[in-house]
Amino acid sequence: MAVELARAHNYDEKKAYTAGVFHDICKELPYKKTMELMKKHFKNKLKNPGYLFHAYLGMVFARDKLLIKDEEILNSIYHHVLGTDDGTLSKIIYISDKLDPSRGYDSSYLIKLSLKNLDLGFKQTRYESNRYNKEKN
Repeated sequence: MAVELARAHNYDEKKAYTAGVFHDICKELPYKKTMELMKKHFKNKLKNPGYLFHAYLGMVFARDKLLIKDEEILNSIYHHVLGTDDGTLSKIIYISDKLDPSRGYDSSYLIKLSLKNLDLGFKQTRYESNRYNKEKN
């Protein structure tokens, strides 16, 4: 979906593909390894919710192991869980992650909206995600 959104908004498809492929690269790390790396790289973020850790560590992995230097790609990986960066690529990756068809809910309206208007799609996707999380908790 990241490449499709990039294409629809005349954004660099290669960057979108790269960030889309690697944004969840650290999601399946074992807990012990995750905590070890968090203590090394993000000690100040250990009080944040654990579901954010893979995004922080994914950015470090992309930068240090994959040697990705592009700040837009790195920022989009770092911010993809909460959508806390307003760069074009960050919006594309956030939307792609939240509206992934494998999540099991009908996101067709938000996908169409995002393809037409990235900013509005981003805002609405964040709103829906926050509403869902509040209802869930």
